[in-house]
Amino acid sequence: MQSSPSGAAGDSPAHSMHARLDPAAIASHPYRKQTVPGSPMPPSSSLLPDEYEGASADVTFASAADDDREDDDDQDDGGDDHGANGQRRDREGAGRKGAAPPPEVEHTLTKLTSHKNVTGCLILSRPETLVIRAEGPAFEPGGPGALERSDRLVKVVRMVRRVVDVMTKEVADTDETDDLGFVRIRTKKYEMLISPSEKYLLVVLQDPTIAP
Repeated sequence: MQSSPSGAAGDSPAHSMHARLDPAAIASHPYRKQTVPGSPMPPSSSLLPDEYEGASADVTFASAADDDREDDDDQDDGGDDHGANGQRRDREGAGRKGAAPPPEVEHTLTKLTSHKNVTGCLILSRPETLVIRAEGPAFEPGGPGALERSDRLVKVVRMVRRVVDVMTKEVADTDETDDLGFVRIRTKKYEMLISPSEKYLLVVLQDPTIAP
């Protein structure tokens, strides 16, 4: 796991992570510092235009925090897959919904998922890690294997939350004036890119064996 902490840029050192993800920049040159096989997302990028900070979210999946709480409930119920109300959590992703994201966000997601090596993109709320948007074949909500993909989504969100929480704390412990700016994780099967801002997390999953 590699992380690239970036310095604070605002009045409040603990709450100012404002690297920008510019859709036009992605379209013209996705990753100027890329190495083979490459990445569609620059290490200094953030996720959303400022207008999205006040926009209502389209929350379509359960958060990892909810998943943890329901796991605890399952243990309290003797390991039964069903809780006190006799209903298993909905892994198909039905959740409360709000207004759709603004066009700028849709454009950004479209640009990211257009790269051949990108298998999925997530926009998560912070710190709740509610899934505001999930795009790409890795998180396709319908069709064969939908239940497995939904289950993987929950696990990926939980992993992202834990990684960001730990790295944010470690960066602050090392230098209290610094903030986490970017995290890159590569496993044997995939690469995960995490770009945090104050209220949101952008997560990109890609196959490192495929050129963008």
